[in-house]
Amino acid sequence: MNQLPIIQSLGPPPEKHADRIVAEMLKLIVVAHAKCWPAIRTALKTADGNPAAQERMHRKLRAAVGEFMLGSMLIPGKRGRYCLSFACLAGWNAEQKTLIDGGDPIPEKPWIVLSVIWIESKGRYRYVKTIRNSLFITHHALSRLAQRCGVRTINEVYDAVILIAVRYIAWRAANDYRPLRDDDRLKVELPHGMGNAICALCNHADNETSTVVVTLWREDEFSNDG
Repeated sequence: MNQLPIIQSLGPPPEKHADRIVAEMLKLIVVAHAKCWPAIRTALKTADGNPAAQERMHRKLRAAVGEFMLGSMLIPGKRGRYCLSFACLAGWNAEQKTLIDGGDPIPEKPWIVLSVIWIESKGRYRYVKTIRNSLFITHHALSRLAQRCGVRTINEVYDAVILIAVRYIAWRAANDYRPLRDDDRLKVELPHGMGNAICALCNHADNETSTVVVTLWREDEFSNDG
């Protein structure tokens, strides 16, 4: 990840400054991920008629997604019949309600989304693809990382996003994927000595099976003021 831009301030940065710098950081992350999509499509066009070919395609896919992939699974099969799933971080345009693809304009305040993509191949180049956007992290929440948890570089933003997403996946599984409650909070141990964050969660307005991190606090400063 590119190390620029860097937040430079004595103590926690002011809200407007944090908003602006974090937006620039997120744009760099989103642009980097958007460049993955052509490589992903190329990887998925690899020959896939037998388990060995399917594993080669799987490896190419992992290389295409790179550091944005949180996990993947291949269930191979004969005659081009297999199931493939992978979870990755991507950019999200909250106004357009779409993933940000290569060449798409980048909004002023992009979000990050954890997407789970399922591909079922039925053979003879017939595929059923499903994309489930599981977790959204708002620009506002990530700006709070800078203001309350001391995030300063793009690497720190990205590493924090990864840990929030991984912790969310584990938390949902541990709670048997029950519906969210209004007071649900997710505690995340942040990297780089930033302490623990308390993430406020809610259901996505358009899909109650998706979750939004709307804001967060540093644990030792936790309050309900948002």
